[in-house]
Amino acid sequence: MSVSDHHRRFVRQLAIFKKTWAVAASASALEGSTSNPNWNVTTEGPNWCTEANVELLAWDDLVNADAKGSRIVRLLRALNAYANLIWTGTLLRYAMANQRYFLFTIVPLVEAILLGILAWSAALYFTHDLSGSALVDYSLGTIAGLVLFILLLEWPGRRWRIYQAFDDWILSLDYIYAKRAALETRLDQFAKRIVSAAIHGTADEIVIIGHSLGATFAIDAVVRALAIEPGLGRRGRSVCVVTVGATIPKCALHPHASRLRNAIRTVADEPSVHWVEYQSRADPISFYRFNPATLRRIRGTDDELAARPPVRRVHIKDMLQPATFARYRLRVLRLHYQFVMANERRASYDYFMMICGPLLTKEWTTNPLGLLDFFADAQSAVVSESAELLP
Repeated sequence: MSVSDHHRRFVRQLAIFKKTWAVAASASALEGSTSNPNWNVTTEGPNWCTEANVELLAWDDLVNADAKGSRIVRLLRALNAYANLIWTGTLLRYAMANQRYFLFTIVPLVEAILLGILAWSAALYFTHDLSGSALVDYSLGTIAGLVLFILLLEWPGRRWRIYQAFDDWILSLDYIYAKRAALETRLDQFAKRIVSAAIHGTADEIVIIGHSLGATFAIDAVVRALAIEPGLGRRGRSVCVVTVGATIPKCALHPHASRLRNAIRTVADEPSVHWVEYQSRADPISFYRFNPATLRRIRGTDDELAARPPVRRVHIKDMLQPATFARYRLRVLRLHYQFVMANERRASYDYFMMICGPLLTKEWTTNPLGLLDFFADAQSAVVSESAELLP
């Protein structure tokens, strides 16, 4: 998504947030430069008012650059990426860590293989005995099969987001091997922004929110900020990291990701930075019940709360109206993105209340009931009642 698309979605979702929590809220126009896009949000409740500045780590241009490249080159690079996952044993580690994420990983490859078999088989069938020479017929069939395969990748492949998945894996492997200088520069710049906001800013706290692959980049940016300012979180504003729908093990489980694993441990062990992770069973595009720091399965509730970072489980069905959840039940990407969209029902986790609400992140993320323990009638289904902050 482009920065402008992010802003438009935020404004649309803000209207849902206002209805759910019965608050007044407004967002400014998109401001800043390409490297520093941001906007302001003002929210008012019955006995509180909050001002927030939302700033994005934008890397959509890097993804779009890949998307505009040659389809043949992208296919070859995607095959190389999957071969890497198999050869290094990373794909097997996914299967051991979370079977649903393993299936999510291989589905695009399986879809592409099936389309390839279909294209090649159809081409050979129609070119059989076309020229009377088996060699010529086979050559024509192979060429026709390749052309048909490319066409099938456009449709239904585009509908299945095969190229998008391939580009994601290409970028991820490049990141693991530190082959993307532009991405490294972007992370360094964002780390400097974190330090500047924490040391010289006027906010009550700095909250770095990472979703999906962005959760990995969030942790990386924070450890770079700690390298610049070891006293981050102690000298200035408090610093919190919230990873949601995260795919941190996607890169961290790769044997060549030692730098990333060290970064994860650094942030997890840093007492001045509060890091918490939210996971949901309804989200198959993440590592449910898997600790992003220890890279081990979570066996029980005690492991979740005692771990660093603590892992909190939430139910996406509690965030949406029953009819909405039923409509999206099989749309895995939509459920995956609910972590960064507005809730239709008041729940223990709410992306917009985290950004726009009056509570400090460490207060509500360490509370057993999350946000529900801080607002009067928060568990009420009547959204017209005011969400009054309890003393």
